Amino acid sequence: MVGGRLYFAAADRSCCTSYFLLAKVALTLASVHPIASLVWPPTGLALASFMLWGNRLWPAIAAAALLANATTYGSLFTSSMIAGRNTAAEAVDGIGQCI
Repeated sequence: MVGGRLYFAAADRSCCTSYFLLAKVALTLASVHPIASLVWPPTGLALASFMLWGNRLWPAIAAAALLANATTYGSLFTSSMIAGRNTAAEAVDGIGQCI
């Protein structure tokens, strides 16, 4: 039982870190607005994570999206709205792909 929890804790941390780094790289490609990028690779990572591990990793995805947007531009409210929208869309798509 402990091994399973440690496994998902490691998956949580690695998913959160990877999402954050991919988001920061994608946001460097933003040309029109600092938080609007044409390419968003973290979506692929989030979809794969949801398909592999189910909805257990949504808090890590949400935290990484919030951190990435909050450290880039805008208020905390705007960043939380963007993070919530990104997480919800990726979770629905990821779970829908598994059905």
